[in-house]
Amino acid sequence: MLRRTIVPSVLLALVCACSPEPAATPKTWSVVMENLPGALLSVWGTSSKDVWTVGGGDPKHPENGPQVLHWDGKAWTMLKTGVPGNLAWVTHGATDDELWMVGFDGLILRYLRSTNKFVQLPSNTKQWLWGVAVPDATDGWAVGGAPGCVGDTGGVVLHWDGTAWGATPGLDTTLQNSTACWFKVFARAKNDVWIVGTGGHILHYDGTTWKAMDSGQSSKATLLTVSGNANLVIAVGGMGEGSIVENSGNGFVEKIPTGLQQLNGVFVEANGDAVAVGGAGMGTVWQRKGGTWTQMSGTPEISQDFHGTWVDPDGGIWAVGGNLMTVPQTGGILAHFGASQPASFTP
Repeated sequence: MLRRTIVPSVLLALVCACSPEPAATPKTWSVVMENLPGALLSVWGTSSKDVWTVGGGDPKHPENGPQVLHWDGKAWTMLKTGVPGNLAWVTHGATDDELWMVGFDGLILRYLRSTNKFVQLPSNTKQWLWGVAVPDATDGWAVGGAPGCVGDTGGVVLHWDGTAWGATPGLDTTLQNSTACWFKVFARAKNDVWIVGTGGHILHYDGTTWKAMDSGQSSKATLLTVSGNANLVIAVGGMGEGSIVENSGNGFVEKIPTGLQQLNGVFVEANGDAVAVGGAGMGTVWQRKGGTWTQMSGTPEISQDFHGTWVDPDGGIWAVGGNLMTVPQTGGILAHFGASQPASFTP
């Protein structure tokens, strides 16, 4: 009886050892949506089956409001905000129930999953808001500046106290106005906040004090997006030639790989890998692996620029953009890199 039990087990083990493992599905790029009436400026999600992208509305039908699209793993849904305008950024809130979105003319929206409703909150500004981060129920920041980032009014940094948006406590007016526009904000926590803007300006908040940081750039080029993980902060931008600055705890150091063009968006993964997107009318994508930046090959051949990017927990890369140099910005596009591709979407 004992031998009958052992022999089949041994044979089964030999068969398993000799059988080749199934080949992994190769990851490829695909264009999921294109030629949307307004450019897409930001993409974010919680998983490969919960992805959000936002952008400008249809210039011919501004009454329809900004574009807000959601992917649930099966289909895309376009949500109606109930307000006119254009959105520039989307991100999570302090709870799983809420998302925050900001845009032009001081537009701030909070979306609640539980009610499937958008709530517009007064910002008391007509500046264009480019970025938002809400790491805590009583602490959040929205940043921006004058349309076109011109004039001497200085950038704007708004604070969310859990009830309303207003001036940021403790932020000296001189620091706030040190740049024409603040473009993005990244918050590890309510006491670890990073803001970047024109002229290579960077602000950091430690929960008590706001301080200007040296970007490490020789050109002091505009920084358009900032992202990070527990140990690393990366900001990207440039003027024609791209610029990447990294801070692993000892100050910012600039990285300019050969052939780097202007970058508009960046996302840093938990392990320190990162993806940055931009281009000069050609939608380029760069990857950081092992501390080294290289340009990705096989990306879609497009004539638009990528503006924002996000990497889902499965390693899928999402990149959005459009005709960013036109007024208004049009030709929204979303591309995806992964083993499985999301369904396409046609407006």
